[in-house]
Amino acid sequence: MENKKTTILFIATFIIIFDQCTKWLVRQRIPLGKSIPIIDKFISLTHITNIGAAFGILSNGRFFFIFLSSISIVVIVVLVFKFSFNLALSVAFGFILGGISGNLIDRLTLGSVTDFIDIKFFSVFNLADSAITIGTIMILIYLLAIWKNSSK
Repeated sequence: MENKKTTILFIATFIIIFDQCTKWLVRQRIPLGKSIPIIDKFISLTHITNIGAAFGILSNGRFFFIFLSSISIVVIVVLVFKFSFNLALSVAFGFILGGISGNLIDRLTLGSVTDFIDIKFFSVFNLADSAITIGTIMILIYLLAIWKNSSK
């Protein structure tokens, strides 16, 4: 059980560090609003800031997102220390915890979130956003598998 808690905290810490380092590099190397093509007309590194949520929704909701992120972190930490999860859920919670924390650090220190991964048919995002999405998909797949097995 302690090993899985360590897994969650290790993954979350790794994601926070990797996320913050990449955002720092983008802020240092790419002027705000500028773009560097990686794969022409498909993927670029584009430095933007986002004061809202995904796709820029609720753009005046900085304090709401600080509150929501803080509550989410507390809930995840309480769940992690109160219950035992299998390895898949531990990894998923580690991804989500790291992602939420990475974006919260930006909101608290910069007032906005640094986004830079620009896939042309999608919204610009960052590694923390990716971690939250991956962790959420992992939990959904796990829950779907449980639901499918229980309906047999």
